[in-house]
Amino acid sequence: AWTIIKLAGSFIILGLPIYFLIAMYHDKGSITKTNEVLSYLVLATEKFFFPFSMKNKIINALGELKGKFVLEYGCGVGSLTKRLAPKVGEKGKIIATDLTLHNVQIADKRTKKINHVSVLHHPHLNSFKLKLPKKVDLVLSIGMLSYMQNPQQILKHLATKVKKGGKIVFLDYDKFFYLIPNVDWIESPEMLEQTFKKAGFKVIVQRKRSLFWTYVLVTGVKV
Repeated sequence: AWTIIKLAGSFIILGLPIYFLIAMYHDKGSITKTNEVLSYLVLATEKFFFPFSMKNKIINALGELKGKFVLEYGCGVGSLTKRLAPKVGEKGKIIATDLTLHNVQIADKRTKKINHVSVLHHPHLNSFKLKLPKKVDLVLSIGMLSYMQNPQQILKHLATKVKKGGKIVFLDYDKFFYLIPNVDWIESPEMLEQTFKKAGFKVIVQRKRSLFWTYVLVTGVKV
């Protein structure tokens, strides 16, 4: 009997994380609710999950931003939004979106004195439905690729919002603790590159190992 109990317990211990991962990758409700709950934890631990070295790498990849119109698709708690605002300047514009209402509220509070920054709630994971006043010079996205329920459609929608020759920079995370894989199309550099290509972007995919996971950095242009 004790052996059966231990066996059943092991199935529960192994099964719950697997169920959680499947839900986080494929269930919109689970993705949204989990991110809502973790918003303030993300704010408290942003220096750990998103260190200055990676922020600087991304900012360097963005190039000259003065006077640019930037769409931040997945702004989180506004960590990068605050740093981008002075680089864009008052003649530029940043529209920052996030799927989590708590994140939007935090990011909005952190940038409320910056007139050329707007933070908007965009909870859709199958499409990009936000209307913009004009095409953007740059799309920046942190940690949103693995949440996309229809990545090809979302990337195509985003492509319609970007000027020809406009830049894109996407950052995501893979192999958490070198045990937990990401979704298939992100795990494969070839699939990732092809998905962006079909949407109208020419990209370069880079992977950078850190202590606890691998960063996946996608940079490119609208063709």
